[in-house]
Amino acid sequence: MANLKDINYGIGKYLEASDASDIPDIGTNRKNVDLLNFKVATNNAYALYNFKDGMIDVYMSEAGVDASASTDEIYDSVGKYYSGFASVTETYDAYINGYCASSGASGGHIPSFSGTNNRRCTFGGGTGSSSFISANVSGANSGIFTLEMTIVQKGGGNGPSCFGPGVVKDTCSSTAGWPPTSAYGAYNFNSATAVGDVLKLVYDTSDPNVMTTYKNSGSAGTTIDEAGSNWLSIGTPTTLYFLFPCWSDNATPWIWDLAGTRQYTVYNDMTLISNAQTAASQPNEGRLMIYEETSTGSTTLDTDLKGYISRDGGTTYTQTLLALDSNITHPTSLLLHCDGSNDGTTFTDSSFWAHTPTVAGNTHTDTAVKKLGTASAQFDGTGDYLDYASSPAFGFGTGDWTIDFWIYASASGFGTFAIPFDMRSGAASVGSPFLFFDTGNSNIPGFTDGSGTTRCSSNVALSNETWYHIAVVKSSNVTKVYTNGVTGASGTYATEFADTVDYKTTNPLRLGHTTSGSYALNGYLDEFRITKGIARWTANFTPDTSPYTGTEGDTRLVSGSVDISGQPAGTSMRYKIETLNQSDSKVCRIHGASMLWA
Repeated sequence: MANLKDINYGIGKYLEASDASDIPDIGTNRKNVDLLNFKVATNNAYALYNFKDGMIDVYMSEAGVDASASTDEIYDSVGKYYSGFASVTETYDAYINGYCASSGASGGHIPSFSGTNNRRCTFGGGTGSSSFISANVSGANSGIFTLEMTIVQKGGGNGPSCFGPGVVKDTCSSTAGWPPTSAYGAYNFNSATAVGDVLKLVYDTSDPNVMTTYKNSGSAGTTIDEAGSNWLSIGTPTTLYFLFPCWSDNATPWIWDLAGTRQYTVYNDMTLISNAQTAASQPNEGRLMIYEETSTGSTTLDTDLKGYISRDGGTTYTQTLLALDSNITHPTSLLLHCDGSNDGTTFTDSSFWAHTPTVAGNTHTDTAVKKLGTASAQFDGTGDYLDYASSPAFGFGTGDWTIDFWIYASASGFGTFAIPFDMRSGAASVGSPFLFFDTGNSNIPGFTDGSGTTRCSSNVALSNETWYHIAVVKSSNVTKVYTNGVTGASGTYATEFADTVDYKTTNPLRLGHTTSGSYALNGYLDEFRITKGIARWTANFTPDTSPYTGTEGDTRLVSGSVDISGQPAGTSMRYKIETLNQSDSKVCRIHGASMLWA
């Protein structure tokens, strides 16, 4: 059948009979079979309705889309899709111009600012002077905020007696809880500062009780977690103040440069319009087929995703109601919400695969300590684990994949080299990945490809009794570990792994314990998810704080036909796709579309 482009194999290539033997795993790969069904369905429509094959755009490139007519469309060249959302990093240097002077007995010293956008701060020059240097970020109240100070000149005395986190609050007043005390998690860099040192604070508004401080790029972060009444949660202020408590008791001033960034995700409602294609004769009917993925939440057809067809070049559109043709893939290989009653032993897999585990030891659901939903899975470090039988859902091959979860260590710690997941069938086996927490090195997470050699880490230190989001992501043969959405700084282990490992066609899975040794987890897991075939994150991100859905990440074919005989006369064919109600809990990606007419 000529004139039908292959959706996921080759670029701009027309399928021929000889191509069947070249399509990988045509006999077993559900995705390829369903894509072939798509071609057959289109061909049937061509034969039944005498439709002319208009266009089949997979967005392997951007050639099928009219960028000038479309709005808020963002093309992902790695994932080969269009969406309306993107990760944005912006600087807020222009706002680093405020201060809060200490009202202590030693007297306050007002810092002076100079240089581009008031980035350079001079502080000191008076005996016993102290201050809280602030970065004033107006109109921004969500995302991952980073503030850095680079020491340009060391002054006399102690210099910055502590570099943040201090307090984040939407006021800056000596009468509003100032100055902060050690109860607010001040971290002391006083004894080891030098010219050129970069001191950094990272604050993620999705977890307002945690800040992380760093010294220079080669040092792991020190996490400051002050939950409860000792911490001032910011809520949703219109202005943030990031504070550097400082102290100087010598006439020589300290000088440092300040720089700040905010990373966040924007969600736009996208309108995607195709390039025009001329019909041989004026059509009266149009058909639109869409290859769609809902990466978060669920997309409701004709509400969150709408399709339209025009025969007059896009001046007039008629909506075509969409219906599900078929689900193509189920990349969510395992999804455990870990919900249930206290001391329950049922762990429901909400993915398409509905895996059932063998529950070992005293593994149970706990309602007192949880991140999301009604409960979490508790492992006591003495033989508790969940075992899942070997499955193709756990065999990633050489493609992309993601494993992510929330984890919480008990008061006594994770346990010796605790392993949250292990996909080996026993001893070291390359192609069967596992993760461990380096309890001799501030609990930083270490990833191995199954060989027993630690390949990469976020190098972010973890504290006890604190929830962290951990993600291991392989994308285009590079694997990284993220802690709370951040890859961290260089340190004990590499921050990424050039990963060409074949992760087999099938693997078993154990949660909460190793399959070889006694490295058991003493803590809690929540919202554990495995995704085959998709790198969910390729850069620092803000972890989702809502439960995932069972069909999250699945791709599907939807289609609809519509009578366009009432439109103005014309033969210039276009389709329009709208994604609506986009947010962090509803993200729609368009991988391809086919428009036909008769």
